[in-house]
Amino acid sequence: MDAMELKQIADELCHLLQDQVEILGKQKIEDFTDQELAAYEDRKARILTLRVALGKFVTAA
Repeated sequence: MDAMELKQIADELCHLLQDQVEILGKQKIEDFTDQELAAYEDRKARILTLRVALGKFVTAA
């Protein structure tokens, strides 16, 4: 993984985390529609994937 890949992962992770914080600040998870909950879960899964990718990079460095 090179520096550009790392930057892309970090940028996407920051964007997804910001989205999650903004959404959670507006309403409770119990109040989500099915579509909102699915989008929230998709972002949560992608955040985990990105965190693992960053962890691999840090471990390899």
